[in-house]
Amino acid sequence: MFDFDRVIDRRGTHASKWDMMAKLSGITAADGIPMWVADMDFAAPPGVTEALSNVVTRAVHGYYADTGSWAIALAEWMARRHNLSVDPAWVSPTPGVVSGLGLILQAVTEPGDEVVVFPPAYHAFRKIILANERRILDAMGEAEKRAPNLVQGMDAWYTMDPAYQRMVELVGPEQAKRDYIRFNTLTSMASPGSNVLTEINRGTAANMMAARGEFPLFRKYGGMAEASRGADFPEALRDVSGHPYHSTTQSGPMGRYLERGFVEMTQPKVPLYMQASGVPETGFQTKLPVPDAHFARALGVADVRQNAKPGASMTTPEYAPIGPWFREKIADPLGIEAVPAQARAWGLFSPQTGVNTPIGAPKLELLAQQIDQRARALGVDPKALRDAVLTGSAHASFLLPLAAPFMLQKERE
Repeated sequence: MFDFDRVIDRRGTHASKWDMMAKLSGITAADGIPMWVADMDFAAPPGVTEALSNVVTRAVHGYYADTGSWAIALAEWMARRHNLSVDPAWVSPTPGVVSGLGLILQAVTEPGDEVVVFPPAYHAFRKIILANERRILDAMGEAEKRAPNLVQGMDAWYTMDPAYQRMVELVGPEQAKRDYIRFNTLTSMASPGSNVLTEINRGTAANMMAARGEFPLFRKYGGMAEASRGADFPEALRDVSGHPYHSTTQSGPMGRYLERGFVEMTQPKVPLYMQASGVPETGFQTKLPVPDAHFARALGVADVRQNAKPGASMTTPEYAPIGPWFREKIADPLGIEAVPAQARAWGLFSPQTGVNTPIGAPKLELLAQQIDQRARALGVDPKALRDAVLTGSAHASFLLPLAAPFMLQKERE
């Protein structure tokens, strides 16, 4: 795209977007706006127009020879944008994406074969599968029949009610609300750039330091790499993982939240994560999926971005139409809310989107496993450590050898 201010009237130019609007939707009003197809009305960049014009002015339009130069350009683009190595010899021209998919189906499948579709997907993909006499399997729905343990674990991924109820038993309902909100908020804020185990490690450590009134120490030292820690490094943080995003997307928002008492973030992923991990007593939501980086990749958002971070979490403009659409078109037909549907997709598409967290266990189970492993390494009662983590007097993590003597002594005291 080049000129966003120039208005070009495409009516009567065989533009399917405009000239088929009345036939397909029944909208005949002169001021009707077609929003049913991804066809932009902006002028192409001058370089594209000039290249096409040069071909047209030669006046001879014979058969086009495939010299391979475009395949080389494609391979270079994939390497530059997606760090994907593509041999130009692998690339073959097709009249379009859908026709290319049809050729692939005919090459590698037989009539009657089952073809898995990872929804949401372009409706034409389904049509070309059926046109080639293949059967469609919906990955999200098929997971219920073929991977029930995955569905059971992932659909409940954000459920944290047992942790909250234990807090109520320990400190009473009013204090439990305050403690859980802080625990959930800080743990969620540790998620950017982290797998779930790192998030649990760093989030519960931030909560511990906040409960002690020592969060400035976490803010100062919490991002430091283990190899760079000197004698002045706080012993309480010795077995807390460092993080490259510590000062930007983690401790900074954490500190502002603790100072101001409310969350101040402009992108949707972390706030929706907090709400999805809430409990009825503190407020929660299940109607909008959590748009993290893996969810964005699963939906193909990364494939259409024109920025330096194609695989990152969704931005607010990207998410605005996708959130409600996912709920209505994907979650509702499954008979579940959007949050558990997103968690199911997160686990189901994990090999394709690069998830490196254990799949099939909800977050609460992963937290329990982390606490149990650390308790065993320290030689303390796992239930006692669980209660200490929930009340903010300890944190959950894998134990680093450097911290073992100090932490063993402190947990036993």
